[in-house]
Amino acid sequence: MVSENQLIDKKFYETLVSEEQAAYAIQVLGEAYLEEQKNELPELGEIRYSQGELYYHFKDYEAAIFKWESISSELRPWARKNSADAYYQLGMLSTAEDLYKSIEAESLVLRAEVALQLFSLYIEEARFDLASRTIKDVVDFHPDYPNVTEMARSFFEDQRDWNSAIDLAANEGIRTGVLSWFDVLQGYVDYGYTAALQPEYFVPVLETLHVADSQRFEKLVLSLWGIYEKQPSYFTWLNTINAFFMKAEIDERNTWYGIVKTYKDTYISLLDGSHFIKELEEIIPNTL
Repeated sequence: MVSENQLIDKKFYETLVSEEQAAYAIQVLGEAYLEEQKNELPELGEIRYSQGELYYHFKDYEAAIFKWESISSELRPWARKNSADAYYQLGMLSTAEDLYKSIEAESLVLRAEVALQLFSLYIEEARFDLASRTIKDVVDFHPDYPNVTEMARSFFEDQRDWNSAIDLAANEGIRTGVLSWFDVLQGYVDYGYTAALQPEYFVPVLETLHVADSQRFEKLVLSLWGIYEKQPSYFTWLNTINAFFMKAEIDERNTWYGIVKTYKDTYISLLDGSHFIKELEEIIPNTL
């Protein structure tokens, strides 16, 4: 059975060539090709596909393309992707791009591989808007594909596209429950990259994190509190966090001393005479 990793690594030929024959695989496939031609209805697709792989590995990209262009079996989408890879190696980026974009595939793995090649191509050509759109698309349809979310994070950070980086960390933390994503998000909050976001944005994050890790939850709440305290959206934050705690199922074993102290300090500061009663009438009861 052919594994998708073999197709990705261009090692489908290993299904036709034994380990003992690997050193002279091109000769083995050539002889197999001649032998298959003797049949009344020769099936040459797999042999041609494999020959293309070997030519590619030996950097004979034109020969590889020639072999792959004749494939009409179920391997055709992979053959077209491989041909695009060969054009990429030849520096014919426009041709490679057109070929990548023409590929229609049901396989999520192949779709991801094609998209990641386009992603690399767009970065090489400094077409960063297209690169961003492409990596977001992969994260959307196949977020569990190896390294794809880390690639997206690295790209967004390099581009200083903090909104996209924040969305990625928040969504992946919620989706996977992996705590390292919440640590990444915590860093963005601490650096001030989230200051323009409305407090409601963080409610799904807090809902997930307060169940997953009590200490991380408190740290994030306190960081957000400190950020919003200096923003026009401060009262919105207070309403949001109050509503959160009124709905959340709180474990009595949680000792959120930092949150308790912050609530006390906030309550006192709200009553220091610098705010109108009308401003406080919806906030004070829930805060208390």
